[in-house]
Amino acid sequence: MNRKINTRKISSLEVNELLQFYMNRGIISPSDMMSCSEDTIMNKILKKVHPYKIYFSTSDERWHTQVEDPTNVRGYRQIVRKKAILKRTLLTL
Repeated sequence: MNRKINTRKISSLEVNELLQFYMNRGIISPSDMMSCSEDTIMNKILKKVHPYKIYFSTSDERWHTQVEDPTNVRGYRQIVRKKAILKRTLLTL
């Protein structure tokens, strides 16, 4: 069963809720929030919650990664996006 991933824009309120969620679980610290840029914080979160590599393919000009999928024989499935919204998509899965 394929699950549609929601790629809508995330509001600033939702971003704050997500950051609070990750702070409550010890994935990021309050000092990270004060001293790091948004991209640095997102990368720290992704390293801890997303074990698969995220890369941009110049041949097809799209972002690629994988997500766990217990219904798939391999146990994961490929995610491909044209825009750089992949990080935000992964954070909200």
